[in-house]
Amino acid sequence: MITLNGLAAVGFASAGVAYLGLALLLLVRQAPAGAGRLLIAALLGESAWAIVLAAMMSGARLPAPVMGAVEALRVFLWIAFLLSLLRTALQDERPDAPLRRATNSGLIAAATLFAATFGIEVLAFGERAAFVVKLVGAVYGLVCLEQVYRNSPANRRWALKFMAIGLLALFGFDLLLYAEALLFSRLNGALWIARGYANALVMPLIASWPSYETTAAT
Repeated sequence: MITLNGLAAVGFASAGVAYLGLALLLLVRQAPAGAGRLLIAALLGESAWAIVLAAMMSGARLPAPVMGAVEALRVFLWIAFLLSLLRTALQDERPDAPLRRATNSGLIAAATLFAATFGIEVLAFGERAAFVVKLVGAVYGLVCLEQVYRNSPANRRWALKFMAIGLLALFGFDLLLYAEALLFSRLNGALWIARGYANALVMPLIASWPSYETTAAT
């Protein structure tokens, strides 16, 4: 009989394989450039994170810094991808807008968040501190996503919306998970088990990126 940890491992393993497959597919189909390269990096980061969690749920004993590194890297790469989209949108539509300069500050903030997430795991500051930083990461990801959608030209939003829904679900699930964990000082077991499956299910929405890139090029 499959255990709860085993059920969680299957979900994370499914997500890891799904995102790895999508990254390889994009590499085979076209030579990525700019934001496309960052998307592939984010997909590989997501895959590595899910595979590490699947291994941990299967009983593998991994050092705490490994978990901290993949969790921090996953969020950083998604945010870097979104900031790249935001920079492109602002360059096309409003090259002198203050928000264009703010993308550099946004990347610095993302790097700081990466260091904080990793550092808290390495230095063992405790679960509550980890929940706070991961909650901030989810909120920051949602803010970046909102800015990308808001500042994208109207004729590109149709192609962007499916990927936006996918990332909204991805960051939104993390927001729910860590907000509840912070409130009750523990992770919700049911949400944790569902996390891998939820990440895997939104992959097809994120896979709509090539249609957005084609629209942006026209």
